[in-house]
Amino acid sequence: MRAPGHDAAGGDQAFGVAGKANLIAVVWRGREKLHYLNPMPLHEIYERWIGKYERHRLRALSDLKKGLEQTKTRKSNMIKKDQFVT
Repeated sequence: MRAPGHDAAGGDQAFGVAGKANLIAVVWRGREKLHYLNPMPLHEIYERWIGKYERHRLRALSDLKKGLEQTKTRKSNMIKKDQFVT
């Protein structure tokens, strides 16, 4: 099944480029052609270019998210307790 407005040649070209970049692996089963994502090149790009520059910012965002979630949980627990006080 193809997306509207896209032809098989365009898909083949995109898969060809991704295959040459080692981003996908192609496996043939009879007439069936299967494409699998190869995560290693993406991981290597992350490690080389993104990881060393963004690691501290991502950690700070993660800590902020966890802190906000804990605060929200504590507040909802306090509201539940207050509802039962008469």
